[in-house]
Amino acid sequence: MTHLIEITRDDSRTLRHPDHAETYHSTFGAVTESRHVFIDRSGFALSLHSADRRIVLEFGLGTGLNFLLAADAAITNGVQLSYTAVESRQVDSQTVRLLEYQQWLRTPGLAMRYCQWLDGATDQIDPLLSLEIVANWTDLTTPGSGNVDFVFHDAFSPANNPDGWTSELLQFESRQLKSGGIFVTYAARRDLSNKLQLAGLQARRIPGPPGKRQMTIAIKK
Repeated sequence: MTHLIEITRDDSRTLRHPDHAETYHSTFGAVTESRHVFIDRSGFALSLHSADRRIVLEFGLGTGLNFLLAADAAITNGVQLSYTAVESRQVDSQTVRLLEYQQWLRTPGLAMRYCQWLDGATDQIDPLLSLEIVANWTDLTTPGSGNVDFVFHDAFSPANNPDGWTSELLQFESRQLKSGGIFVTYAARRDLSNKLQLAGLQARRIPGPPGKRQMTIAIKK
């Protein structure tokens, strides 16, 4: 599968999917969008100041950008990060290298070690990190664990990936979250908010990143 690399408005790079021409991250700024939605407005970055461990479940690992930004923030704050990602079509390490994400990270060599881990050349990205990637959410080893702090929902849009936004999947994600846990996504559709409410989450729309008026955040009741 060959991706087209695009330089976005903040000079960071993203990929355009070869099948449906949707980009993995915003053309208004790939790193800006990822940091805004999943690191800052989710409350993840702030939570690192009051914890020694955080557990994240991501749906749609894609290029690994959200993982790298979260890992960078965790390492910088000396916090252990347990990260599980669901991705049916993993972007290969050679393509990830071409995105040059290291320049956006504070932790030396983090992006390189992530690529080495993808290649199977190392068992550990960093002593503070654990990463698991599964192809399907039904393959998760601890379904319904209820101990996840944050769910990063970063699937392709409902128009191109309707299976990534079903009520069944959103209810599954809700069951993974602990009480007070956070679900966050770039999307802000009304039907999404309704599905999240039915899944037991208190959803609200908040200001989105550049180029997108709103995004969605939801808290486990």
